[in-house]
Formats: sequence, C-alpha cells, structure tokens
Amino acid sequence: MARTYTVVLLRETDGRYSAIVPATGCASWGDSVPEALAAVTEALELQIECMLQHGDPVPDDTGDLAGVDVGDSAEGFIYRLTVGQAAAIG
Repeated sequence: MARTYTVVLLRETDGRYSAIVPATGCASWGDSVPEALAAVTEALELQIECMLQHGDPVPDDTGDLAGVDVGDSAEGFIYRLTVGQAAAIG
C-alpha cells in the first residue's frame, strides 16, 4: 500500500535544499528541488522498510507542521510525497 506524506522543503542560505518529513522525522537534502525530493523519497522508503522489518508501527501523515524548525532558511515549500509499492508497504 502506498503512503502519502507531507514534506517540508527548505531552501537554505547556501542554496541547497533540505527536505523533512515531519510525521517520521526523516530528512535529507539536495543541490536542487528534484535532488532533495529524490533523496528524501529514498530515505523515507528505507526508513519504512526498516520499521516494517522490526515490527515497528509505520506512522500515518498527520499534516502537523508545528514542530518543523526552519532555522535561517531563505524560503520554504510544502509538498505531498507518495512512497511505497503495494507489496512492499503494508
């Protein structure tokens, strides 16, 4: 079953992009928006796979952005990201 999560994408002052999934705490970065989204997608898929392997619950997306620290970011965006395949994520 595919899962959809909210992703906060921040353009940092050095020009790179940080991508954070508040529901799971997963984060990654890239030199461009597509790179950051691809990196956080891969990281989130691996995180979910590990949770499933260890029998840990996989959190649903809450949409709660209150705990996201934007630091000194120059700009921020909100994305919706869908990960997983029917056979891989239950």
